[in-house]
Amino acid sequence: MFLFGLMRPYPFIKKVHAFNERQFSEIVSTRQPFGFSVLPDCQQSEVHSLLLYRRGGISYCKPSDVKRGKELVDAHKVLISKAYNGGDKYPHQVIGKPFVAQTPSVCSETYLVVGPFKSETECSNVVSYISTKFFRLLVLLRKSSQNAAQSVYDFVPMQDFSITWTDEKLYEKYGFTDD
Repeated sequence: MFLFGLMRPYPFIKKVHAFNERQFSEIVSTRQPFGFSVLPDCQQSEVHSLLLYRRGGISYCKPSDVKRGKELVDAHKVLISKAYNGGDKYPHQVIGKPFVAQTPSVCSETYLVVGPFKSETECSNVVSYISTKFFRLLVLLRKSSQNAAQSVYDFVPMQDFSITWTDEKLYEKYGFTDD
């Protein structure tokens, strides 16, 4: 069930809520998706075999370093930063820019994992959805700090990720007008 609490008075929230869709937050990981509170002994070569996305770039780690989320290592997934303040530029970005992670890979606690998905195409479609104004507005209504934890995605409805999403498609689906 899609819960909105005090947000129900807003007409666009009512329209989205009427579809009674699952929450996007169901496919967003909690912090430390692979159990790294401190980075493992990272290397700059592929000798350790697992690509590790971390703040400031990439490195590699051993499969034995992964403490949890092992089912996500070989999965198609999207990564998005766990915190983003948006800065003072207008319009505010609200959340970081998502990207499709290579497989196999893991990430530090800098990122949250969105997924898993059946294909890289579905991941690209998720990135298109996250990039819409529709998605970001619903996140903004829930986000109260630079922290973009799993719960900020509670107002965002799940979509069919076999297709690419644009604001125009979402406005048509939910019956939004220019007003």
